Amino acid sequence: MMTIPRIGIILWICFIIVVRIDAQDTSSLGENPIYISAVAWSPDGNHIAAVGIKPDTNPDGNTDEGAILIFDANTGSVNYQSQTQWGGYQSVAWSPDSRYIAVGGEDQTVKIIDVKLGTIVTTLLGHRGTITSLDWNSTGTQLISASPVDQQVMVWDTKTYKPIHKTETGDPWVISFSPDDNNIAVGSFGLRIYPADLDIYNNHDPDTFQYYLASILGMAWSHNGEEIAIGIQGARDVQSNTTSNASIAVVNLSS
Repeated sequence: MMTIPRIGIILWICFIIVVRIDAQDTSSLGENPIYISAVAWSPDGNHIAAVGIKPDTNPDGNTDEGAILIFDANTGSVNYQSQTQWGGYQSVAWSPDSRYIAVGGEDQTVKIIDVKLGTIVTTLLGHRGTITSLDWNSTGTQLISASPVDQQVMVWDTKTYKPIHKTETGDPWVISFSPDDNNIAVGSFGLRIYPADLDIYNNHDPDTFQYYLASILGMAWSHNGEEIAIGIQGARDVQSNTTSNASIAVVNLSS
């Protein structure tokens, strides 16, 4: 008789547990599918926010809905759930105090949600395209947003909820404050590091802020702010008939 090693039994039991939890969580969200496009863990570790799109299942309809879900990270239960019309959501970011989330939508707006009260505090207007990336600074006093459709990166004051800085840059897919809040990294066709006030034209050549040339869709600062890991999209050059593979690179900003 064939025997199964003890480690195999343990892994199989873990697999069954994970599948059961996943099935329970999925069924609790209803029968209609929700496609998740972004997730974020709260800084205090207690919640997970997920946003995405709930497709219109009506054969005669063409209006997708946006889905916002906040899970208890310890129990897996849904603490907050919201669905809105006119498209889905592509980005989400927590405030440093874990009280608010910012959600970027296909409706060209950024919504600020009070997680404790379960209410929308305000809706930020200014972009002219889907917001694909958001980030708060370390004190929660500023929020940045980016849309590759309107080519805009915007900095918002989170006390007045008014834009205080903005700049136009090619296809900003992903953005992030540096750990010290002094700079903003922008990933597009190339990695750019801008000052936090986005004043890139005052006695500067915009090319000064260019660090790397590639199609960048993912990005993360090191804790000391000296390096950035970037995810590079694979692409095919028709003219040269060559293909570049998707890869991860670490860029040292001092060198």
